[in-house]
Amino acid sequence: MKRAFTLIELLVSVSIIAILLGILMPVVSAVKVSSAQAISARSLNQLIIAGRLYLTDHSNMLWPYEQRTAAGMQYWFGFETWQSNGMPEGQRTCDYSQGPLGPYSTTAGGVKTDPALSQYGALLKPKYQNGNYGYGYNTILAADSSGHPRNAMQVKLPSQMIVFATSAQVNTWVYPATPANPMIEEFYIIDDTEQTAHFRHGGNALAAFLDGNVRSLSMATDMQPGSQNMTFPSANIGTFNSTYIRQAGW
Repeated sequence: MKRAFTLIELLVSVSIIAILLGILMPVVSAVKVSSAQAISARSLNQLIIAGRLYLTDHSNMLWPYEQRTAAGMQYWFGFETWQSNGMPEGQRTCDYSQGPLGPYSTTAGGVKTDPALSQYGALLKPKYQNGNYGYGYNTILAADSSGHPRNAMQVKLPSQMIVFATSAQVNTWVYPATPANPMIEEFYIIDDTEQTAHFRHGGNALAAFLDGNVRSLSMATDMQPGSQNMTFPSANIGTFNSTYIRQAGW
């Protein structure tokens, strides 16, 4: 006679497998979140190292957000030709090695896209076809009210001044995003007015400060009260507390 599982044995086996999956799935999820946060923190660390190398070579004057050239736009994060700039979003390309920090970030070990962006799947709207960047620059540092570069040495509280942070915005106006279908897209600016601080790591954002430290910031305490974008509340996008953006400055 051939031996076979009884119905009770099968039910017990299925129940055990279901219990094990219930135990393991949160663990796997936690590992993925931790891994994404580690990669993002490392990239922000490379950016702040690149920034400090830049400051050494430029008399402590901070780099601009953008500069127009004959060939295209040089943003702080890379270079985009005029031909690319005229194409629809998602089809454009950016040379991330050609921004003002490009040579320095290569020396520092390179910058990797924050994998936490991928959690939005089909709701993530790319600007460039060659990947998402995922980080924003505190543009209040980029220039003063007259458009002149700022001196990093004049910041009163460098340990409280954000330079780079996880960033994104909610888009409802550029296809395929619509008011009925809000999407998340990468954004490169953080300041104390725009809703671009992205608390995407389990309700936390990561930020690199002028003193070289990378820290985790919480929505509960470090988001400006009432600033969360409610068009897409589950995206956890808002504005940082202005203390980190402006009040630690001049």
